[in-house]
Amino acid sequence: MMYKDSTNKSSDLRLVVVANSVAILPCESGEPSADVTYNWSKDNLPVVTRNDGRIKTSDEGHLILKDTREEDSGVYICKTTDKEEVDEVNVTLIVLVSESAPYFYNFTEPNATIQRTEGSSVLFQCPVRGHPAPGITWLKNGIHIDTSELDSTTEYMKWSITLNDLKVTDSGNYTCFVANKLGSVNATFDLLVTKKEKPPMINSTRPDLSVFHPLNTTVKYGSSATFQCRVRSEAPPNIQWLKKVEDYELPKLQKQHHDIIKVQGENYRVLQSSEVVERSDGSFLNKLTIPEVFEADSGKYICLGANSMGYSFRSAYLTVLPRPRALPLGWSRSVAVHPGYPGSLLVAIPITLGVVVGVMVALVVLCHRRRLDNSVPLPASGYRKEDQKRASRTATTAFDNFKDDSIDNGLYSGDEAEDFKEEQAFLSRMQSEVELESSGSVVTKICMEQNASNNYDSCFIMRNEV
Repeated sequence: MMYKDSTNKSSDLRLVVVANSVAILPCESGEPSADVTYNWSKDNLPVVTRNDGRIKTSDEGHLILKDTREEDSGVYICKTTDKEEVDEVNVTLIVLVSESAPYFYNFTEPNATIQRTEGSSVLFQCPVRGHPAPGITWLKNGIHIDTSELDSTTEYMKWSITLNDLKVTDSGNYTCFVANKLGSVNATFDLLVTKKEKPPMINSTRPDLSVFHPLNTTVKYGSSATFQCRVRSEAPPNIQWLKKVEDYELPKLQKQHHDIIKVQGENYRVLQSSEVVERSDGSFLNKLTIPEVFEADSGKYICLGANSMGYSFRSAYLTVLPRPRALPLGWSRSVAVHPGYPGSLLVAIPITLGVVVGVMVALVVLCHRRRLDNSVPLPASGYRKEDQKRASRTATTAFDNFKDDSIDNGLYSGDEAEDFKEEQAFLSRMQSEVELESSGSVVTKICMEQNASNNYDSCFIMRNEV
């Protein structure tokens, strides 16, 4: 309903309307003319017509306000221009509003999560009416948002808030709380900000491998070995390590279900690769590490990088030094023979027998010298040829017959015969045994008869590791 105050001059009008009604503010400038222009202002600010049609100007220059609100109240001025003449019409509009608690209008609270990506923006609106005019408070996850401290990426208006250049940390629950003395209303918006997905990269060229890697490598037996491979590619490549397979190895590997591929006519076994790491310079790095190498690990290795445009590869060789062999003390390296080879027996046994004979000869010489120093003769009758036969397994057995014949044929004088008999008796009380262990070691046991019962109680053992 609209009331016109008849006490005002024709150029000064006063209109009183009820809220939520229609108000028509006339601009009476005489006869309508095509040359007349109309310009409305409110409280010295231009009136902006709305696209929704709530505020608009008629062809006659009247200002029409639909769904009037308390904030529509004010002084409106209509200026008409007809050629060089300018007229003004002042209209005071009063919108009567009854008291009410806040309430939403033209608003539906969202019941689903609002999803945005990083760098985008979001607008939260809480259109509320009420009288007296209610106040609004914004909360994030239940904590008050101080609108005076908002950064430049946030736009705040009384009934709305806009977040620009969103980050993942902006995710959360945003609540508008509106209240006056008669009541309150609120609405909550659930915002989820996700990381912006990178657009898929399209390869225009095949991968390019660094000329410096992988490198030929030589390592000791049992140590670790590492190859590096650096690949340049527009999109993350697939990097794979391969080891060349010799023809004699192929049947066994195929039987064990290893992945075998051909590269330029050669067979290669696919190795387990580590994770591909993207470097700051845009290249991609992958490493192949063998924690403990053996001689079988020697050979040719390939780093193969592939993408949608093709593949490239580079090769390197791994050399594993032979396992070092431990040598017995005092042996020269020239006589060291690998265990398990027949040649080890040919070297070990003569050396051991030579050592045994040398020890025996040294003992005989020592005994002979002691006898000369003491000048104690031995009776010839004390010598028995049977004593020689006890040492049938000694290293001196080969000389017994020759020495017996020398005594019987009179080749020695009486004193020499006594000396020789004593030495022979000493040797006859010695016994040696030679044994080849399964490990390849040669064990020599030399024993001395100590009593009349022919028990060999005093012995010593020599072991030569081969």
